[in-house]
Amino acid sequence: MRRSNDLTGQIFGLLTVLYRGVDNGGCVIWICSCRCHPESKISVLGSELNSGQAGSCGCLDIVAKKNSQHRLKLQSAWQIGDPPRQLPLAA
Repeated sequence: MRRSNDLTGQIFGLLTVLYRGVDNGGCVIWICSCRCHPESKISVLGSELNSGQAGSCGCLDIVAKKNSQHRLKLQSAWQIGDPPRQLPLAA
């Protein structure tokens, strides 16, 4: 079995690797904290960290969804002929 690299202290997106967790059926699990909630701990597969699939605790998905809704509002305004205007960005 291949030995995995030590990812402790490395940063992947908003995630900081705290320590190696228990291996799960041959998959390496890493315990991470997210910048949005540093006190929380989440477990992430090492392969997801290395491939870029995991970059946050899910908070980036929420931001992306809000920004997507903002773009849809802008597109709808253009389609019905409203003059362009600045809509507030999602917080």
